[in-house]
Amino acid sequence: MKMKLFAILTILTTTVMLQAQIKKGSDISPFPYPLEMLVSKDKIDERIKEAARELENDYQGKEVIFLCVMKGALFFTSDLLKEVNLPATLEYVRASSYGENGTVSGKLTLKGIENVNITDKHVIVLDDICDTGKTMTKVMAELKKLHPASLKSMVLLSKNVRSKQDYHPDYALFDIQNRFVVGYGLDYKEYYRNLDAIYILGYSD
Repeated sequence: MKMKLFAILTILTTTVMLQAQIKKGSDISPFPYPLEMLVSKDKIDERIKEAARELENDYQGKEVIFLCVMKGALFFTSDLLKEVNLPATLEYVRASSYGENGTVSGKLTLKGIENVNITDKHVIVLDDICDTGKTMTKVMAELKKLHPASLKSMVLLSKNVRSKQDYHPDYALFDIQNRFVVGYGLDYKEYYRNLDAIYILGYSD
């Protein structure tokens, strides 16, 4: 009887925990799409600390410029810089590539590179996600024209997708499958950025 009761309680607890990972998108956006947690806040915090230690080892004795690709990498950049114990400064560029439906990549536009001074500097480009590689390929190509001493990229998420660009970031905190994700800076039509974890968005057009 005790074993049966324990099994029931275990099932109920597991069910509640799973339900806690599902959020109604309408709570924080105009959209009714459900949200399923993919990466928790605790896991993000843990990986950011690990990434900071890796950068400290790789850039020991060097001054670094962190270049944030706005808007998606804003939260990631802020939290990473608070953990990194290196002499560092911050720059940013703004990139936009999604079309009107918010999920299919459209024309890529970059703003702000003309204001960045990175000549003879060690630069780490920070972005939220690498899927097609289109954004990072363009950003890195434009930054190389400014003759940095070194240029590397770090992304929060790297999608396992085939792409004509075939770009691979130098550092990636999480490898994920080809799902549309939001939260922690990532958006759908500018919403969901304020979620403190990363969620799969169950949208349907």
